[in-house]
Amino acid sequence: MELIPEAQLFLDIRREADAVGSDFVDDVADLRPWLKTAYKAFLRRMLAARGRETFVRSDRTSSTSNGVTLYALPTDLFELVAMRVEVGSSWVPLAPFTEGEVPELRETSLATVGYPLRFRDRAMFPIDGATAGADQVELLPAPKAAYRLEFVYVPYFQTTSTGISYFGFNGLEQRAVYDVAAKIYEKRRRYQDANAKLARMAAVDEEIVELAQLRARPAGELVDVYAGGGPWGCR
Repeated sequence: MELIPEAQLFLDIRREADAVGSDFVDDVADLRPWLKTAYKAFLRRMLAARGRETFVRSDRTSSTSNGVTLYALPTDLFELVAMRVEVGSSWVPLAPFTEGEVPELRETSLATVGYPLRFRDRAMFPIDGATAGADQVELLPAPKAAYRLEFVYVPYFQTTSTGISYFGFNGLEQRAVYDVAAKIYEKRRRYQDANAKLARMAAVDEEIVELAQLRARPAGELVDVYAGGGPWGCR
């Protein structure tokens, strides 16, 4: 898989949408969030077609702290596949858990092992409906010391020295480009429709101003102006 710089994808999007050099859309405010959403939709299709094992990577840069159960997920994470904890010279796999298993996992008898046994991705199982923890993973039982963690996951971008880059798949990633270009066309259409409505409003405002001006004229002049009838039904 090749890496395609975000800036290159922005340019491809603008070319597809006839928006090169236009300030109608902004790279950071508009294109970046649209591209992230579109690329995730593309990646879901790729995972369904080729399987997660084609795309997974491993991250071992995090460690547990005594008594802490919530840990940040990798910033480029799209889907968490598995987790492991280093115990001695071995990497022990952690099994996922659900809300119904929480009371048992918090029992002190299980916590005596010292390291976590289970995990859940809070993006999949938000605690008490909270969304603030969506970028965290919960580990139980609470660790009693520092243990290295391994995240096995599917990423959707990579940070390089020049910024963000997305993974290319022999041109198939252009689906995301077409998706965002379509959003630009839709935004342009709504903008044009809105301008058309505003123009009609301005025309009505002009008529209202004219009516106010006519009201200020002597009554005899109204006969000439509205010889054929008018908005006030004058004759």
